[in-house]
Amino acid sequence: MSVNIWHKINMQLTQDTLPDYFTIADITTSWYKTPTNTFNFITRNSKHLLVTIGDSWTWGSDISKNNHNDKERLNGVYGNVLSNRLDCDWLNLALSAQSNQWMANRVGELNKIADKLSYDTITVIVVFTGAGRMFNTSQDQTFDYVSYFKNNPNFDLFLYNLNRWASEQILKINIHKHVSVYLSSNAVDPLGFDTELLPWYNVIGLYDKVKCYTDMTAIDKLVQVPEFLQDSSKFKIWMMEQIDIATARESIYNNETIFRNQHPLTQYHKIWADYLYKEIKWPR
Repeated sequence: MSVNIWHKINMQLTQDTLPDYFTIADITTSWYKTPTNTFNFITRNSKHLLVTIGDSWTWGSDISKNNHNDKERLNGVYGNVLSNRLDCDWLNLALSAQSNQWMANRVGELNKIADKLSYDTITVIVVFTGAGRMFNTSQDQTFDYVSYFKNNPNFDLFLYNLNRWASEQILKINIHKHVSVYLSSNAVDPLGFDTELLPWYNVIGLYDKVKCYTDMTAIDKLVQVPEFLQDSSKFKIWMMEQIDIATARESIYNNETIFRNQHPLTQYHKIWADYLYKEIKWPR
């Protein structure tokens, strides 16, 4: 009964009301010293909503030089390109340097209002980034890592579990029959979730024989793991391997015809948008 009542409310999203429903950037989650809305909402008066969730790639970082032209970013970012082609409304929940757990938290906030929004269908695309970016931050302060590592000394499994926990939280939104969720990854390989989508870096023509699941942004956080270990000798060996793998992966993004500051340029947002248009079963 309560679901039907909420659905009749027909809540309308606007650019100005996004901070009422979603946690925006502030000093605890980003470099922004004051609360800043990095999210975007564009209406096309549609009964269908596309929601894109991710980090800097999904936000559209460096589409414009030095990020000085926000109109250029919005015109070129894949979520707007894709939603325009689909002629549907678009909500972009993205923040540079954020973690997969942060993305899961935004999906959780969307879950709370999904039945209040006046859409027949909501399609959510979450583009994962390097595993471990949230480690030992405000996003996981209540987790008992001492007990975890005591019982689970496998560090590869730890990265897997971090993404699995986030993906399981994301998929809870499937309780709504009008919501569909698709998971992929950007510059890293998929880990801890099932997907039929290729990673973004593969779609734009880049390949790596070695699987890479984390990145240097995450490694800056993961170096704190020894604080929760009784013996860190094995971790140090594992960490050196991860640094080598992440450094090698980052080296393939030095092509300035594809990237600016390791972020895809406009035409590679379009390639990703075209791929998703073909691969996902869109409501008509």
